[in-house]
Amino acid sequence: MYQTSCSINFLSVVLCFEIYLELLGDLTTKIGIFYMHYWIYCCAVIIMTSGLFIMLASDNYLRKIIGLGIFQSAVLIFYIALAKIKNGIPPIDRCVADSNSCLYTYSNPLAHILMLTAIVVGFATFAVGLALIYRIYQQYNTISENEILLKETDRDESEC
Repeated sequence: MYQTSCSINFLSVVLCFEIYLELLGDLTTKIGIFYMHYWIYCCAVIIMTSGLFIMLASDNYLRKIIGLGIFQSAVLIFYIALAKIKNGIPPIDRCVADSNSCLYTYSNPLAHILMLTAIVVGFATFAVGLALIYRIYQQYNTISENEILLKETDRDESEC
């Protein structure tokens, strides 16, 4: 019964999306081509919201840490995409003597340097989170937030 209702819901979503594309027709094509260079920002936001959803919706601590990693990766992608300049090249000194007559447009390297630092900090955060999850597992024999809360309330009630 559940599989049938899920497949019906999925088919209705696909059908609605097809109708939406037919109604907009050429307008979506024109808008899509005009905004095509913004696709990386849309992808970063989608990945960011999926990581946030994983963090908020899951009761498993390991899944929460993985969601945090996904969220952080999306932020890195977003900031690196913001630093890219159209037709920009890496900031290597190609103008020899006179910087006023330089014909090149350089991309800003500051965002890339900061994101390298953020990758290191994210790795350290992930490692500390895994260590904390391991200690929680040793203490409670589970990494489910709901089960830990139940054990804590039972322990508090038995102390009273």
